[in-house]
Amino acid sequence: MNEHIRVVVYESEGWWVIHGLDREFVTLARRLEEVPGEIRRWLSVLFAACGQLSVEPFHGYAPAPPKYWRMYEGAEPWAEPFSPIELAEGLGPVIDTRLAA
Repeated sequence: MNEHIRVVVYESEGWWVIHGLDREFVTLARRLEEVPGEIRRWLSVLFAACGQLSVEPFHGYAPAPPKYWRMYEGAEPWAEPFSPIELAEGLGPVIDTRLAA
């Protein structure tokens, strides 16, 4: 799998919410600097579980609601670009992350 995954990150109730858009998923980080590691951790777990079950990653996932796409469009690109995430079976997705104010 070598694709782009768009993600918007925003603060809510003391947590940094990491919200996937093309295929909706949500995970949390306590501190902003933990966001990249949490995205990598979440995707690594997803891909490992899908590999164990012989299921295509993100099978059955739907896009996020329009509210989050609008948030993404108005957000600033993440300060440092994410490189493709290396997964056990090879090159993983490229993460396009934006930080909403």
